Amino acid sequence: MIDVTTMTPQERAMRALDNRLAITRFLRDEIFTDSEVLAQVLGLSHVSSVNKILNSMASAGLLIKHRLPSKKLIWGITASGALFSYQEEEDAPVDFKTFRASKFNALTFEHKKALQKIRLQTQKIGWENWQTFPIVSGRKSPDGLVLWPEKGLVAIEYEKTIKASKRYDGIIRAHLEAIVAKRYKKVFYVCPNESITGHVKRIFTKQVGRSFVVQGRSMVLTENAFLSIFRFYSLEHFLRTKKS
Repeated sequence: MIDVTTMTPQERAMRALDNRLAITRFLRDEIFTDSEVLAQVLGLSHVSSVNKILNSMASAGLLIKHRLPSKKLIWGITASGALFSYQEEEDAPVDFKTFRASKFNALTFEHKKALQKIRLQTQKIGWENWQTFPIVSGRKSPDGLVLWPEKGLVAIEYEKTIKASKRYDGIIRAHLEAIVAKRYKKVFYVCPNESITGHVKRIFTKQVGRSFVVQGRSMVLTENAFLSIFRFYSLEHFLRTKKS
C-alpha cells in the first residue's frame, strides 16, 4: 500500500489526478455507482478511504452526490466529469451521458452493481473491451460482453433470481444462435450465491442432449458443447478468479 505521507507535493498531485481519471473513465461508461465499487476501481480495501476523494470531486463539479432515503450514497458523473475523463490526445464525443437523480432506480441498481464488480474483475485478470447492455424487456442481448484474449468474446449474464424452467429454453436457443452467428464464443452465468448458481446449472444441464432449432436447422446440445460454452459461478467465486 502506498504511503501518501512520504510523497512529494508533485507526487500527491499526480496521484490525485490518476484517481480522478480512473473514476471518471469508469463512470463515463457506467454513469453511476456507489462508494464500494469506486473503492474497487482505485484498488482500495476500505470505503472510507474513497469518500474523501469522491467528495472532493463532487465539490469540483466532476460528480453528483445523491443520497438515498436509506442514507446510502450514489455517485454519478456530470458533463464536466465526462469531459475531464478524456485527455488531450483523445477525441471526446460532442454529447455525454450524465447522471440524473430523478432517473435512478434502486430496484435495478443491485443488478447493475454486480455487473460493475464483474467488469472490474475481468479487467483485473486481463480481459478487455467490456460492453454493458441496457436492461430491456424481451431483449436477446446478454448483460455484458467482454474479450477473453486467449478464448474470444464471452457473454456475461448476472442471474440474480431464478426464472421459470421453460424460459431457459428460449434463453439457451438465443445463446446458441449468437454463438453460431459468431457474436460470442462462451457464456458465463454469475449468480448472487452458491444456491442459485447450483440451481441454474442444474436447469441448463438438463438441456444436454436436447435438439434446438437454430437458424432454421436442428442442433443437438451435446455434453462437450455444453461444457465448452457454459460456465456457472457465484459472484464471490467469480471475484476470486485468477488471471488465466
